[in-house]
Amino acid sequence: MRLKTDQPLAAGPVRIQVAAATLVAPGPWELTWDTPSRTAPPSAPVALSPSGASQTLSGLTLRAESVTLTDRVTVVELTLEEAPAVTRLHQLSCWLPEQTGSACWLEDNRGQRYADPGVIWQTASRPLTDTVVFDAAQPLAQSMTLHVPAAEIAVDAAASFDVDVPAEFVGGTLDQTWPVDIPLAAAGQALRFSQAWLTGMNGLPQLVLRSDPLNTPGDRFLTGLRLAAITGPDGAPIDLALAHSSAGLDSFSPDRKYVAVNIIPAAAADQRSLEPGRYHVEISGATFGVRGPWALAWQLP
Repeated sequence: MRLKTDQPLAAGPVRIQVAAATLVAPGPWELTWDTPSRTAPPSAPVALSPSGASQTLSGLTLRAESVTLTDRVTVVELTLEEAPAVTRLHQLSCWLPEQTGSACWLEDNRGQRYADPGVIWQTASRPLTDTVVFDAAQPLAQSMTLHVPAAEIAVDAAASFDVDVPAEFVGGTLDQTWPVDIPLAAAGQALRFSQAWLTGMNGLPQLVLRSDPLNTPGDRFLTGLRLAAITGPDGAPIDLALAHSSAGLDSFSPDRKYVAVNIIPAAAADQRSLEPGRYHVEISGATFGVRGPWALAWQLP
């Protein structure tokens, strides 16, 4: 209670209301714990084979085949169940044509989400599976759920096509387009390349093909062609290391229609001009994104 200077203290009882109080208990206390040394062996990983961690959507059954728990990461290995012989899991696709920023995520029964730690988990090569890595599970977690917006599958189906590069477009101004008419059936996906042009990438000439807008009905959408071989006008094979095929939103057009793009490199790394003539392209199949979302859940020990 504060009084002004020369203010007398009133006689009688004084009532004081206490909102909170702090208690001080005399110490000292001593806290002791063990810290892991650099020479201490790491905790052994815990391998789980989840039961019932599968879901079927869009005719595709995605299953969590194994889960590995360590003190630093949670590793989930996924596979397809009862897929056709020509179809296999290519990778978990975290991108959808109609939205951006979509990503797979892992959460536990307490609502805790786990981020990608940015590490690479190396295991024996298993071509029919895909692996995703997240931060280590919290000690209080009892169950976990992996959310997969879309999965990418590879479908085997051989096909081929030819594209002609006119001599008047070689050695001139880059990015000048010319019309082409190249129909192609890629693993059940019909498309038609209608434009071509030459451009440069990392100092090398590139031949770019662009298709008409694709029809992407329902739950599947083309994500790319699987290039098997390319031969130049002289019949010599072209290195596929720089070849690329993808499908998505068209960054070359302001209306951003969903198209397929195929890029073919020059015949040699030291070649600074692309030869005119006919190029033959063989594909072994295509990759497709399949819309989910899947939610795969399992119990923790």
